Amino acid sequence: MAKKVQRRAASRRKLQLLRTLTNSKSVRRRSIILNVLLHFHKLKVKLEEIQREYQNLMAIRNEYFNLLKHIQIPKEVKVEKLGEDQFVVKVRCNRGGDKLVSIVEAFEELGLN
Repeated sequence: MAKKVQRRAASRRKLQLLRTLTNSKSVRRRSIILNVLLHFHKLKVKLEEIQREYQNLMAIRNEYFNLLKHIQIPKEVKVEKLGEDQFVVKVRCNRGGDKLVSIVEAFEELGLN
């Protein structure tokens, strides 16, 4: 008889704990269990949403790192004035790219428009 009372008390404590976790106002055992199942389902949906968002962020991060890999080393342009009408232009860069823009910018810095 005492074990039955202890089991019933333990069951009530567990149901009360489930009620507080799910903010359930119901006192019926069936309603509490249904509320718990609904709460678990909502948590599962929220977890799946967070996982999707995490995967999207990781994909964006990977794309960003791939773009960073393709960034070229900065170009180096040096212009030296030898005489009144003579200039030496030294350009160091990778193949391709916009070399002419860097050269024109260097001339503009010297005031040669």
